[in-house]
Amino acid sequence: MFKKTVLAALLAAPLSALALPTTFSDVSLGGSNTVTFDQLQISGGGSTIVLTDSNFNGALDIGDTFVETGLIAGVGFTDTFGNPISDTGLNVAGGYELWAVFDPLVGFVSGATFGSVGPLTVQTFTVNFTMPSSVSIFYDTSIGGGYNAGTSDLIGLATMPTASSFCTVTRTSGIGTPQETGSCVLEFQFDAAGVTAPGVWTRDGVDVGDLSGVNLRVDINVDRFSPAFFSPFYSEIGGTQVVNIDHNGSAQFLPEPGSLALVGLGLFGAAALRRRKQQA
Repeated sequence: MFKKTVLAALLAAPLSALALPTTFSDVSLGGSNTVTFDQLQISGGGSTIVLTDSNFNGALDIGDTFVETGLIAGVGFTDTFGNPISDTGLNVAGGYELWAVFDPLVGFVSGATFGSVGPLTVQTFTVNFTMPSSVSIFYDTSIGGGYNAGTSDLIGLATMPTASSFCTVTRTSGIGTPQETGSCVLEFQFDAAGVTAPGVWTRDGVDVGDLSGVNLRVDINVDRFSPAFFSPFYSEIGGTQVVNIDHNGSAQFLPEPGSLALVGLGLFGAAALRRRKQQA
C-alpha cells in the first residue's frame, strides 16, 4: 500500500512540488555565500524576438519562424512555499549577480487560433522551439553594471542544451488599447558535460551536474512588449517584425520527465513483485 501511495502521489504531484532543493555556493569562486533554495527568482534583462513570414502569405500564422535572443538575471531565492530566503550576496555591493544568456532560440509558430469574446478579438499563438540551442549561466562580481560579455568579472558556471521549450502569446483587441500577454516554459539538460564550475550547484553534497536526469526548468511571464503587440500581418510578403520584451519568472531544478517515468515504473514493479510473493 505504501508503494502504491507513493507512486500515486508522484504521478499526481505538480512539477513545482517535485523541485530538487538545491544549494548554491560561491565559496569555490572566492566568495562567501551559500544558500539552499527551491526556486531562483528571475527578472528579464531583455529579449528580442524576430518573426519572419516564412510561408509568404503576409499573415502571422503557423509555419512562420520565431527567433529569440536575450538574457535573464537572478534576483532572489525562495523556498517551497514561495517565501524569500535571505542571501545577502545576490545583487548586493561586494557580492555577486547571476546571468543566464541563451543562444538564439529558433522555432516555428505551431499553433494559431482566432476567436472572439463579445466585442473583443482574441488571437493566440503557440511557438515550439525546434532547433538546438543552449543557455549559459554566469557569475558576475561587478554589481550594477549589467551583463558585459568577455569581461574578467564574469565566470562561466554551466552551459546546457535545451531539452524542450514552448511559448504562448495571446493578443486581445477590439476596445481600447490592444493587450498582449505571453509565457514560456524552457527546460535545459543540466549534466556534468556542461558544468564549467563544479561544486557551485549541489544537492545533498552531490554536484547537480553529476546527478542523472536533472533538468533546469525556467518559467517565464512576459510583462512588456515593445511595440505593444505583435501585428497579425506583416508590412510586406515575406517580411519580418521585431518585438522587444521584458519578463520575469522562476527557475528550478526538476527530475526530467523520463526519470520520473523510470521511478514510477520501479515502484510499480516493486509492488507487483511483492504481490507475487504474497500469492506464493
